[in-house]
Amino acid sequence: MSGEPDKRATPATPDQRLTLIDALRGAALFGVLLVNMLWFAGFENAVSEESLATLSTSALDGRVAELIDLLVSAKAIGVFSFLFGVGFAMQLESMGRNGHAPHRRYSRRLTGLLILGLVHWLAIWSGEILHVYALAGFALLALSGLRTRTLVVAGLVLAVLARPIAGRLYLLTGGDGSMLTPTVDDLALRYDVFMHGSFADAVGLQLRTDVSWQLISGSTLAAILHALGRFMIGVAVARGGYLKNPAPYLRQVRWIAAIALPVGFVLEHDWIFGSWLQAHQLLSDPVAVQVFRHACNSLGVVCMTAGYVALFIALWQFAAVRRALAWLVPTGRMALTNYLSQTAICYLLFFGFGLALMGRVGATACLAISVVIFLLQAAASHWWLAHFNFGPMEWLWRWWTYTGRPPLRRAAA
Repeated sequence: MSGEPDKRATPATPDQRLTLIDALRGAALFGVLLVNMLWFAGFENAVSEESLATLSTSALDGRVAELIDLLVSAKAIGVFSFLFGVGFAMQLESMGRNGHAPHRRYSRRLTGLLILGLVHWLAIWSGEILHVYALAGFALLALSGLRTRTLVVAGLVLAVLARPIAGRLYLLTGGDGSMLTPTVDDLALRYDVFMHGSFADAVGLQLRTDVSWQLISGSTLAAILHALGRFMIGVAVARGGYLKNPAPYLRQVRWIAAIALPVGFVLEHDWIFGSWLQAHQLLSDPVAVQVFRHACNSLGVVCMTAGYVALFIALWQFAAVRRALAWLVPTGRMALTNYLSQTAICYLLFFGFGLALMGRVGATACLAISVVIFLLQAAASHWWLAHFNFGPMEWLWRWWTYTGRPPLRRAAA
């Protein structure tokens, strides 16, 4: 045997991970669960507003739905996307340090994610995001040699403008936008299939309507470019080492939180700028108005996402806060397993082949159910990682990436 040390690329052990990143990912995972649950509950895709108004909790539901939209929607997945970029940069650096071809290794990692995402998207749920992340990840891999400043500028442009422009290609090219708003008959058809059909019927409907529309409307392309922009910003932050050692930058972090959150809130939810331009006849074309307002919304989401990340980093510096939020770390470490299991749980809760809660619960109940599910996932993640090194899906993904089975069970103390 050679005396040379084994330099095969291996996945990071749990002790090598940054607990701050895992805790932040865990917090974002709750927001993702809450927003996705509203889809499974039929909001805006199978249950009409008139039906929701008949619920006994309808008055409170309206306020809760507004709060979710104001504080969580788009921001949770924004944090997730940002952290994907952070992880991308850290893993490439680690692979390169070990003397291996990081691009080839990471391409294999992304290929595994793409296969998993396509199966999840085409055979399970049309609202999934993994295939988007994989495709955006390949683009990021090709652009990883760009300077940090270039990544920041390009990332911001894509994060702000990708959805407003690419997501409206069908309108900008003269397409019909009537499919944007489902009719009462559309909702009734979807509700009937989701509540009385089989799982295969539900997936088939999503393929014929949701997936096909995502492809022809440009929304899939917009989602990929949008994710790529957030990834770029994450890579830039990781290169600066701001998450590995945030202590020297706490003053700037606090300023970002103090400024970005209120500014983002105004940009995202107040259409005063668009209204002013329309009132002064500086913006009259309906599509242009939509694009401008959506761009303001996207910029607001970017600001609020940055504000949330900065606020989390600032609070994490306090020992008492770290102890209070430590329960999020195992959930974040098993984010892929937890994300996929949330799809199965929501199907069983809301569709007819399960508990059939669709149309019977509003936003308030969804919030309560999300809290219960997330706490159960946190407890399960804590138990699992006390006995194993990785979550089940994380373990399989690493096995695929590194072409060697990593040790699953933790070594006895």
